[in-house]
Amino acid sequence: ALACQRPAEAHAALATLPNDPQPERAADLDSIALAELGRVDEALALVASLRQLHPSSFALRLREADLTFRKQPTAESLTAILALAAEHPGDCRGNMLAARAFASLQQHDDALRALGPESSWGTLPLEGVMIGIRSLQAANRPQDALDLLDKTPVAPGEAAALRAVTTEDFMTADW
Repeated sequence: ALACQRPAEAHAALATLPNDPQPERAADLDSIALAELGRVDEALALVASLRQLHPSSFALRLREADLTFRKQPTAESLTAILALAAEHPGDCRGNMLAARAFASLQQHDDALRALGPESSWGTLPLEGVMIGIRSLQAANRPQDALDLLDKTPVAPGEAAALRAVTTEDFMTADW
């Protein structure tokens, strides 16, 4: 259900699992569902309990920083995200989180810098590419956004759909 963008259904299903043999995995998935439902405090509580079990988990530290920023996008919460990204420079998840945070603050040039060297954007996971495309559009660089899309390894049908959305987003943007 999470993969299909149905967080309410995922949360309900996870709540009914009897004697789950992987309760930590269920709690992890539930924290994602709760966050997508806007229940950030509950998601943060789950992540905090998981962090107690796995204090060095980079994924959980990223999730906690992301949720903290979503709850209160302050300079302090952004600094925490940037510190995590700097701590693991070879892991694109931190860079993408930093880029997403900057983009949410309408700081699109910073978002693009956070994604790393422009020559590597086409190798990012699709989420990173989409952050790049949207930030390029917001920075009034529509051709660069389309060029990035062309470099992205997605199925031909997906590329056409993304190109249509990218072009439509640019054409309907409120500049």
